[in-house]
Amino acid sequence: MLGEADSRLVLRSRNLHRVKNKARMLRALYERLDRLQDAAPAAETTAVVSPVGSGRPA
Repeated sequence: MLGEADSRLVLRSRNLHRVKNKARMLRALYERLDRLQDAAPAAETTAVVSPVGSGRPA
């Protein structure tokens, strides 16, 4: 999706239909980014980190 967005967003839009399509694409990209950002903190808090070299047997 990023490749498609990259190629489409750089083109000039001279009519309303194309401008609206770009706006929809930008909104979809930001919605996906929001979902990724919401998922990232949850993944970090559930990760288990084992101490290395703490002197305790594993």
